Amino acid sequence: MEIITAVCGCKELTEQNLVIAVKRERLGFLEEWGSFTWLGVIASLIVTGGTWIFFILGFHAGDILNPKYMCNQCRTTILPVQFRIPGYSNPKDVERETYVDEELPKTETSFDALPLYSKKSVALEPNETLDRKTIETSKVKILLLIIIAFGFVALGASFLSLDPAEIASRRRFNSPLLIHGIGVVSVGFFSLCAIAGIWKLFSSGPGLALSSKGIEIFGIRSNTLVPWIDVSGFSVYEMQSQKMLIVKLRNPKKYIEADSSFRRFMAETNYKMCGSPISVSANSLKISFKELCELFEQYFERYTENT
Repeated sequence: MEIITAVCGCKELTEQNLVIAVKRERLGFLEEWGSFTWLGVIASLIVTGGTWIFFILGFHAGDILNPKYMCNQCRTTILPVQFRIPGYSNPKDVERETYVDEELPKTETSFDALPLYSKKSVALEPNETLDRKTIETSKVKILLLIIIAFGFVALGASFLSLDPAEIASRRRFNSPLLIHGIGVVSVGFFSLCAIAGIWKLFSSGPGLALSSKGIEIFGIRSNTLVPWIDVSGFSVYEMQSQKMLIVKLRNPKKYIEADSSFRRFMAETNYKMCGSPISVSANSLKISFKELCELFEQYFERYTENT
């Protein structure tokens, strides 16, 4: 086990304990391949016949190519932070070095900008910080949703294939216009749902992120950032046993008017139905609905104390 030095938030943020020693946690055989990671990934794709097995088993390219570290005390996963040096525009040009504790440079930088020192550390995205909690999409959940969507598409297609005379001869639901209309709506709506699900299935981006900046929701064409100052609270909306976390906004019209015409229509519908244009579901995320609510409350209390 390799000893490295990293930043962790399990203690109070004082100068003495901002930096603590943690041990590297191996991520199975994939991480042990080291420099042969790409070769291993290619071999895995050939053997499995595609990336479906990765989705089903829960593997992600980020887990394979970006080693993670675990704190010995709070047992939370720590991601490496980009080590920036003035004068270097490209972080890849910076040669990383290993420091012993007494050689660690003194810093008065805020917690979310502190670096990790390790020869094998991998940089986060430029907008990542240590206070940022990213919730990945669940490929298994999305795959199930796609299957359900295709099921409704097939059901709608069966409605469209019914003969008008056969429909009219029934005692109930004997309106061909109504049955065929339901078929058209079902095929159209759930086809869009299936396309969106397929896009999310093959997308490498996360589904949701919480940080000091606010709530970042990753959509198909654009992302939505809701600053904490705009949030007044949360509520739970339940329909047909499906729960959604409603983000109550101080000025909902601001987010409705900022969208395109189609998204504006959807946001207005959501606002009239739930009381807010912003809602979050755990159906496609790697988190339970209860954990999602608790996480939102924690961040809301942390970053709205003085607002």
